[in-house]
Parts: sequence; structure tokens; C-alpha cells
Amino acid sequence: MNYLKRKYWVIVIMLLCIFVIVFPNIFDLLIFYFDKKEYAYSLYYSPNNFSGVAPLLLTILFHLNFTINTKKKNRSSLIHLILIAEVVSFLIARYSYAGLRLQGAFMFAMILFLKNNWQFIQHRKRNLQILAIISLLAFLISIKNISSSLESDSPFLPYTFFWDEKY
Repeated sequence: MNYLKRKYWVIVIMLLCIFVIVFPNIFDLLIFYFDKKEYAYSLYYSPNNFSGVAPLLLTILFHLNFTINTKKKNRSSLIHLILIAEVVSFLIARYSYAGLRLQGAFMFAMILFLKNNWQFIQHRKRNLQILAIISLLAFLISIKNISSSLESDSPFLPYTFFWDEKY
């Protein structure tokens, strides 16, 4: 048995050596890639002071819905950590565009958490009604973001709406 373990480690070390010999600049390329990404995101800034309020509001509503409709013993501390991370990313979004991306990731994590803990919800019919209202609110917020409120093109080109067309 010891011989097999030693043979396994010899094979792993040989493969690592081959990898380093064949791809000597792979780590330089990765560092260069991350430096370019960091520079690209440093040029972006948050459009205004209210950037990120919508994902924060939706995540708070998801959190409240889950905490109201579950028993205290079935709640996980993970949902509270996701909410705290969302608030921190909202604060980051005030200074950097990357905070808006983090907010989207944490809201997605909240939705995955709710999906995986569906069995702990007590009042399922009421919960579905509240989730439908939150989803409608999210849809309306996304329509508001897509439609152009200024006299410029939509940031989601080539999509245009009939009310944006000038005849």
C-alpha cells in the first residue's frame, strides 16, 4: 500500500514538472490578465449615488420574506451573511463599478439559498404570493433600467422600445 502512495506522488510531481516546463509563462499570462481587468474596472465608476439601491432592496425583501415565513430554529446564519455581504457591496458600489457586479452575485446567492431551503418555509401559499410581488417589482425595475430616461441611447442596445422611437 505504501508503494502505491509513493508511486502516486511520483506521478503527480512528474506531471507538475511537465506542466511547468511546457507552460512556463502561464502564470505571467494570468497575472497580466488580472492586471488588465483591474485597470479596466478602475476606469469605471458608479453612475450616481443611487446605483445599487434596487438589488439591495430586492435582497432585503427576499431576506425579510424568508425570515418571516420560517421558524427561528430552521434559519441559517448564511442568509444573514449574504445580506451583510450585499450591504457591503452596496457601499463598494458607491465608489466602484465592481460593487454593482458583486451585488448581482450576492443577490444570485440569496436566490440560490432560498431555493435550496424551500422545505423550511411554513406558509408556502403566502410565500409564493410575496415572491410573485417581489418578482414583479424586480421586473419593473429592470424595465426602468433598460428604458432610456435621458435623450441618449439605451445602455442595452440594440434593444429599443416603441416609446423611445421618434417619428
